[in-house]
Amino acid sequence: MEDDGTVATEQPQKVAEPQKPVEQPQLKEVRKPDAPTAQNGAEAVQKVAKTAPDRIAPEEQMSALAWLLSDDVRDAPVGYCDLKLDVGQAEERWITWRVRSIDGDELRHIQHQVANSRAARAGRVDDLELHCQVVARATVEPDINQAVKQYAESHGHAGLDAPRFIRDRFSHKPGLVPQISAQIMELSGFDDAQVQVQEVEAGKG
Repeated sequence: MEDDGTVATEQPQKVAEPQKPVEQPQLKEVRKPDAPTAQNGAEAVQKVAKTAPDRIAPEEQMSALAWLLSDDVRDAPVGYCDLKLDVGQAEERWITWRVRSIDGDELRHIQHQVANSRAARAGRVDDLELHCQVVARATVEPDINQAVKQYAESHGHAGLDAPRFIRDRFSHKPGLVPQISAQIMELSGFDDAQVQVQEVEAGKG
């Protein structure tokens, strides 16, 4: 009670509202490419290109009919891809190797050449010859034909062709040639990564 006879009432204290936690922005994890390391298997060839998405967004899908009725697909731009190759042995030595896609006619021509090679006529299967043919035809950088010409002139190898040159230069690591060839075939659409299976509900189709 106050001196003047009034009763002091206790003022309620304001309780501070709990602060809402500040939402942190969601960051997508970006995986950095592994640094070139060992020389084992596919690690010796690293493709410098975007990997295919697990799922194609609807806005990125093209109507099959629209594609069939579009301009001649033979006029479509050629696909290119840069590869990192470890051509070293005791120590790593990485070089850049640029390749392009090949079309069906080129592949049939390569298969015809391999089928009519000396090894094939003798009944021997030479898978490496096929890979060398693919790599020789689809390599953009370095210029294989120019390299063959310079090497033949300086070393006196008359009649040296590009596939044989590829085989000889990669003789210390012949496993690189099939890996480069596989990347070319993938770039050209000759692998199952270019086809996605989509389930259809019963009663539809």
